[in-house]
Amino acid sequence: AEGRLAALTLILATLLLALLAISLAAGVTSSRLAWDPAIGAGVLLPAAMWVSFFFSPSGTGAILAVFALGGAGLVITIAQLDRELIPTRVALPLLVGTSVQAVLVIAQTITDSAIGLTVFMPDAELHFIDGLLRSQGTMHHVYEPAALALLTAGVAATTAPKVSDRLRPVWIAGTALAGATIGLTHSRAALVGFILMAPFIALAARRRIPNSAAVGAALLAGFAVAALFTSSAWLLRADHSVTGDLDDVTLGRVTLAQQAIEMAVDHPLVGVGPGRYLETMRTKYQLDNDYPFIVHNVSLAMAAENGIPTGIIVTALLALTMVRLVRLGPLSAALAVCLLGFIVFDVLHYDRPVGLMMAGIWLGVASAQLRSQMSRRTRSS
Repeated sequence: AEGRLAALTLILATLLLALLAISLAAGVTSSRLAWDPAIGAGVLLPAAMWVSFFFSPSGTGAILAVFALGGAGLVITIAQLDRELIPTRVALPLLVGTSVQAVLVIAQTITDSAIGLTVFMPDAELHFIDGLLRSQGTMHHVYEPAALALLTAGVAATTAPKVSDRLRPVWIAGTALAGATIGLTHSRAALVGFILMAPFIALAARRRIPNSAAVGAALLAGFAVAALFTSSAWLLRADHSVTGDLDDVTLGRVTLAQQAIEMAVDHPLVGVGPGRYLETMRTKYQLDNDYPFIVHNVSLAMAAENGIPTGIIVTALLALTMVRLVRLGPLSAALAVCLLGFIVFDVLHYDRPVGLMMAGIWLGVASAQLRSQMSRRTRSS
């Protein structure tokens, strides 16, 4: 099975590399592709993953490397869009997709069943942790619809001023459902993103930026209703957050960070290979039975699996992207911080195919925002 997967991976990778080359060439010739930290992060990570994969191949690494290329394709494609097209080409599909997931998450919460998920996996069952229901829509893990909802909220907020009156109800309804998804998935990393976005959207509303007040109110209302409906689950998560030492409170994130640093130091240049973190931990280190997970931090995961230079450079590019977005204004700042909770306290946007694609969308929209600002400065000068 690994051999067949490797062969399929090489075929898909060849096709994706060809599409990336065409997209890059089109962007350069049309002068629509301006290299910025967002594009740099989106292209450097898959390149580093493929170098590391060459030295330490694996079936899981092949899947991640292919989807990382897909994420890079999304970055380059979206970055070349005119800013006026982002609402209909990117935000609208996100709002529709998030709304579908939200409806399923709500239905699963109400019925305590895997309704919707069983269409793809007939034997699927929802997970419970200490009696806490983990509604996940049609996705592999409960945090995936939560992260999608945050991404949608950030993109919907930053595109709100460009929304026509005809589409305004879609933005309001979709953002409300995104807020409800965050409230029903009980993710603390998602809560961090929600809390970070809220002040920036409120500032935009105070400055009377078009549609920002409506989008912000919808996001808050959706979250508040869902959180009140499942308040016992949030109280349980709050109790978990204050009971025990720092490692217990963070579900082993301190231990996982120490393990990742040790692994990165032992394999500093190209890491242990994408998708090989847990295998390496089991065979060469002492895997903690209480926390048998990959490190829950994107930067440390990149450093351990792809080398310390990759971890440092990509992290610096991500940080620079966020700083530049914050400088553009409050709604761009909301986009900058929407995924920060998952980047710092989780690893979804690195070790899951859907997470890599979400990261590609986020970086693509960020690059389009930065390019638009650069174009305005050029015209004004």
